[in-house]
Amino acid sequence: MISFPRTGDDATDRALDAIAAQAFQLAAQAGLISGSFTFTPAAVAATTSAAYTVAAAGGDVASQAVVGLRPGQQVSVTWPSRPAPGLVLDCWCDAADTLKVRFSNVSGGALTPPAGAYAFVGTPSK
Repeated sequence: MISFPRTGDDATDRALDAIAAQAFQLAAQAGLISGSFTFTPAAVAATTSAAYTVAAAGGDVASQAVVGLRPGQQVSVTWPSRPAPGLVLDCWCDAADTLKVRFSNVSGGALTPPAGAYAFVGTPSK
């Protein structure tokens, strides 16, 4: 996953975000599938997880950006902004033109993932 842990220092975090953005640009130049989707996730209860389906047709979030993703591809997703400590993001592709995104809350209280544009990159299709 192209994502860096937050340091709490704004200048450092901005620099890490710039590095992640450059990594996405390089991925696109290398022929990797990349894009973004925008949505507002709901709060995730303590010690639970919530999964969303991003799909070209149907799903919890509709986005044509996922067209070209294939089952089994490795996919990375970046946060739109700094998440609350205790939130973990993972993703996978288990169907054509579909991306699954799961937020896990390992804290002791409810946390809401940040709303905004989540960028992703996937390995080239076979």
